[in-house]
Amino acid sequence: MRADAHLLEHARRAEQLEGRRVHEHHIAGGLGLGKLRVALLGLALVALLLACLGIANTMYTAVLERTKEIGVLKALGARSRDVLLLFIAEAVVLGLAGGIVGALVAVGLGRLGNEAVDRLTQSVTGTGFDVFRTDVPVVLVAILLAALLSAVSGLLPALRAALQDPSRALRYE
Repeated sequence: MRADAHLLEHARRAEQLEGRRVHEHHIAGGLGLGKLRVALLGLALVALLLACLGIANTMYTAVLERTKEIGVLKALGARSRDVLLLFIAEAVVLGLAGGIVGALVAVGLGRLGNEAVDRLTQSVTGTGFDVFRTDVPVVLVAILLAALLSAVSGLLPALRAALQDPSRALRYE
């Protein structure tokens, strides 16, 4: 919404400069911003789903690779809850790392996108504007959401680790 208001403000400035009447739907439709947003949202959802599957797969692999370690932990007195929390914490750390890297990449690509759009609109309207904005609260929520989704994605592998029988885990090859 803010990008639309920002876009409209720049269009009104261009209107004043050129003496033409500019309508919001002409700007959004002319630049294809509505379609672009839908496409970006679709790509983001696909990326989110793939990231969740990647975290779950990574955590399942970690459980398989550390089966003996899980058996040793449980034989030494670790409760199932302790093992569960250990693997969920690992998933959260993976999610935080991915969220931070993703945020940095998104901010960088947003800046590049703004440069490209700014140059294009400068040549057409004589004034430029930013399409992509970096709102710090939104970035922080995205990072926290990545951590939360990672915890949820790692829950089944963590449960599998927590419910392992110590004697079987120690014999696992």
